[in-house]
Amino acid sequence: MNNKVIALVDSLCKATQKDRVKWSPVLTDVFRAKVGPGHVTISHELEQNDEKTWKCIGLRISDAKGRIVENTDLQENSDFYPLFDGLFQAARRSAMSSDSIIDEMLAEIGK
Repeated sequence: MNNKVIALVDSLCKATQKDRVKWSPVLTDVFRAKVGPGHVTISHELEQNDEKTWKCIGLRISDAKGRIVENTDLQENSDFYPLFDGLFQAARRSAMSSDSIIDEMLAEIGK
């Protein structure tokens, strides 16, 4: 695993949690953010074979021209899966405006 990719994922997760990076939905469970000169796309999928099903997270980094410059797929048994899953969860909350929706629900309940 590329150490620079790990550092980027960690920084993106922290920046997303602080609302410094905004994500947009692309498809169900696929989110994208503009970061510097390019984009980061993160996705969550279920992979399966005849015997079992497992979770997989994909990370794509593209340059300003849309060319993929880094492509990483992690299965849930990877040591780095929790870090990537943390970014996925933060990206989903950002893209879906989860905090705003939950705040509105809490306000409605509090009435």
